[in-house]
Amino acid sequence: MRIEYEPTFADYKAAYIAYRRKTRASAAINFTSFKLLPLAAVVFTILAIVQARQGRIDPLIYKLAPLLLTVTVVTFVNRYFYIRRQVRNLFPVGATDRRIIAEIGEESVVTSIPGARRTEYSWQSISLFISSARVNLLYISPERFVLIPSRALTTEDKAALHEIITRKGIKTKLC
Repeated sequence: MRIEYEPTFADYKAAYIAYRRKTRASAAINFTSFKLLPLAAVVFTILAIVQARQGRIDPLIYKLAPLLLTVTVVTFVNRYFYIRRQVRNLFPVGATDRRIIAEIGEESVVTSIPGARRTEYSWQSISLFISSARVNLLYISPERFVLIPSRALTTEDKAALHEIITRKGIKTKLC
C-alpha cells in the first residue's frame, strides 16, 4: 500500500497531542498545562477584578493572576513554536516539495521524502501503533514515530493497515 501526503501543521499538532496522551504521566502534564492552568488563570484574574472593584486588596491574588496568565500564554506559544520547529526540521532547507511517501508492505514500512531521505523500518522495530481520528502513529522508539494522517488513508487503506498491524502482533492504542 502506497500513501502519498503533504503533512500540515494540523497533522503535527494532532500527532503531538496523541504523543502526549501516550502515558498517564504525559496525560497528567497535558491536562495540567492546557486545561487546569488556563482555568486557574481565568479564575484568579476574575477574582482580582472583583476584589479591585470592591476595594479589597489581597496580595496573593494580585501576584498569582498575572503570573498564571503569563505562564499560560508562554505554555501555548512554546507548544506552537515547538511543533513548527519540528515540522521545519523534517524537510531540507529550501525544499519546496513537502510530500512524504509511505509504503506499507508485508516486510517493512518505508518512508521517504523525495530528494532528501528514504528510511525503511522492519515490522519488528515497530513497538506501538496509536490511532486517533486525525492521525496514525507507528512508534519506532518511545520518542520516534512514523506519522500517517488519517485524511491520507481511504477506508480500504485503513482496514488494510489495521489488518497488517493485527497480524504482526503490534500493540495498539486508540486515542
